[in-house]
Order: sequence, then C-alpha cells, then structure tokens
Amino acid sequence: MIGSGHANVQYVKDNMALEADENDPMHPDLVVANWLQDKDLTQQYVKCMEKDNLYKDIYKGARDGEKILTIQYKDKFLYILKRATWKLVIPTGLKFRSKSA
Repeated sequence: MIGSGHANVQYVKDNMALEADENDPMHPDLVVANWLQDKDLTQQYVKCMEKDNLYKDIYKGARDGEKILTIQYKDKFLYILKRATWKLVIPTGLKFRSKSA
C-alpha cells in the first residue's frame, strides 16, 4: 500500500475479510488483486490508474514495458517494491460496493 493507495488496500482487505497467502510473503497484496479480478473490477482499476494524478505515468510506463527495479506490472495491476515486499497500488477513485477504496 503505497502512497494514497496504502490505507486503501488495507481497507479492502479488512472489509472483504481477505487474508494474505502465507506461502507468498513477498506478495501480500496479491489476494486483493485476485479479489478485484473475481469481482470484474480489473477494467475499473485500469481506468482509475490511467487517471490517477500520482501513478498514471508510472502505470503507463510499466504497462508499456519500461523496466524499473522497484515497479512491477502483473495482470494489469501495478505493484511497487517497498521494504522487500511488493505492494499493490490502489488508485484514487476505485470503487467497490459503491464505496471508494
């Protein structure tokens, strides 16, 4: 949970009762990305990332194949390496259950 997205990922985890995969400690937020995919929210995530003032350029670069050691683009989701763990970025405006994440 990076920048404005840090508290947002925890909010999703808490409200959806999502547990990180203990077998993959490097990707604790993968459970949130999987949940977003299961709820057909991937396209909404992409649209919000493309508009997010803080992350839109980073997202576009990662999507277009730009290689940065601390940035990972996987299955249309953006992760940033922080403290040896990949953190999912939640963009401003992403909504689930008609609430902003």
